[in-house]
Amino acid sequence: MSKVIIATLYGIEPVMLTTTRFGADKLILLLSKQADGTQEKSLDLIKKTLGSIVEIKTIKVDPYNIVEISEEIVKVIDLLDEKDIIYSNVTSGRKTMSLGLIYASYCRINKIEKIIYVT
Repeated sequence: MSKVIIATLYGIEPVMLTTTRFGADKLILLLSKQADGTQEKSLDLIKKTLGSIVEIKTIKVDPYNIVEISEEIVKVIDLLDEKDIIYSNVTSGRKTMSLGLIYASYCRINKIEKIIYVT
């Protein structure tokens, strides 16, 4: 059984906070296909800081295609072990990406422990 956080990424703070607070074993980050410098810097810093402790995977999507985002996340959730504890962090990144993650989480709500938004 692993604790998994699926998160949208732009700034580093919300991802770092939830990863440490919930004690994640796996981190799945939702990135824009046309990532800008801030998103790339955040990803690099997360890999440097947590990479030796937490398994980190990325998924690149069109940030404005909510259906595609939802479909990709549903596939990821379905591939995770039934015993995994899954958290969705919708704080960072484009709101369209957050919406896709929220919709996917509700499609598989029986597998989701919490949907998190850090203020």
